[in-house]
Amino acid sequence: MKLSRTQYEEMVDLARRALPHEACGLLAGVGDIVREVMPLTNVEHNPVGCGWRADSREQLRAFERIDERGWELMAVFHSHPRSAAYPSERDVEHALYPDARYVITSLADEGEPVVASFRIVAGRVTQEVLTIINDVDGSGAEHPSYLALN
Repeated sequence: MKLSRTQYEEMVDLARRALPHEACGLLAGVGDIVREVMPLTNVEHNPVGCGWRADSREQLRAFERIDERGWELMAVFHSHPRSAAYPSERDVEHALYPDARYVITSLADEGEPVVASFRIVAGRVTQEVLTIINDVDGSGAEHPSYLALN
């Protein structure tokens, strides 16, 4: 899966703004190119910031937008304010879309955020490469400079 540097930074910014809670949303696009980051409101207000549940009305509108544009759900994303960029037991239990990826932004380290992509199917977690490209033009063509995150 490929997303632009701007989209990557948008996910990291959403994670930082949600602190101490988790951010959440969807990534939609075509083929292996993300076309839009779709933030959703986390309606779970756990006092320690752990856990997320997307606003169901916003989620429905996001899926309608994906359908209207002829895109596909590429990934569900959320943040881990204080833990690693790896699916928790709860993340695995709530992985409802076997064809989608699960992207986690960890802010646990004081330095750079860590962003990682996974497939979660029948309780099995497999990490995938997430490629950050400089930009995507209107046709979906990518610019050549990129960074692959494992």
